[in-house]
Amino acid sequence: MSRARGKKIDYESLTGLPESWAAEAAKHALNGDTPVKSDGGYDIATFAGGCFWGVELRFQRVPGVIATASGYVQGHKNEPTYREVSARSTGHTEAVQVVFDPSAVSYERLCRLLVERLDQIVYLLNQVGNDKGTQYRHGIYPHSEAQRAAAAKLEVIERRATRMTIGPCC
Repeated sequence: MSRARGKKIDYESLTGLPESWAAEAAKHALNGDTPVKSDGGYDIATFAGGCFWGVELRFQRVPGVIATASGYVQGHKNEPTYREVSARSTGHTEAVQVVFDPSAVSYERLCRLLVERLDQIVYLLNQVGNDKGTQYRHGIYPHSEAQRAAAAKLEVIERRATRMTIGPCC
């Protein structure tokens, strides 16, 4: 279940959602799961780069990306509302989960796209453009040890001046 304007949504009663990555992502999140693969067998990655809408759009344009879903990671409250996250009371950051075909686009390439999108902002703490606050911190949240190793190889991460987080997803 998720909240929309204070009301619970019963995803099971909605039609057409079995093919929806957003519904699948919500199911995993509500169960406390951090899957490495989607139900369809594709790889999953999670990134934060400020407001999730711009990050999501950037990844949607990448050949090999199957689906995306915006949401929150790293917080301490189950089912936070947008208002709670914006008030910085839950510890969450805005993030995007990306379902991708690793034979078409590598995880390392997706990490590099995030860093390229952030450009010099990658060196700022809790800020992307005009968006400021802990909910806008940027990070790479690996779902597996292989993803963690690929992210750690990024040159910008190796230079310690970056404010990029590589940490647990959910």
